[in-house]
Amino acid sequence: MPAGRGLGEKRSGGKELGLTEFIESTRRLAKVLTRPSRKEAMLVFKITLLGIAVLGGVAFAITLLFYFIGLSPR
Repeated sequence: MPAGRGLGEKRSGGKELGLTEFIESTRRLAKVLTRPSRKEAMLVFKITLLGIAVLGGVAFAITLLFYFIGLSPR
């Protein structure tokens, strides 16, 4: 069984999720959602930058390793 459901696929109760139900569900969700505070937004930004830096550092280290081993394309 696939992990996700698309529009028109059956829910766990056996009922199909039509367009009107999808729109109603989206409206209910939009009423509950709130904007993150500036502090929360900055935290997400910092964590994202840290993740990018870590991934870049790992990629750079792997590139250097391959260069010194002699497996890098020239």
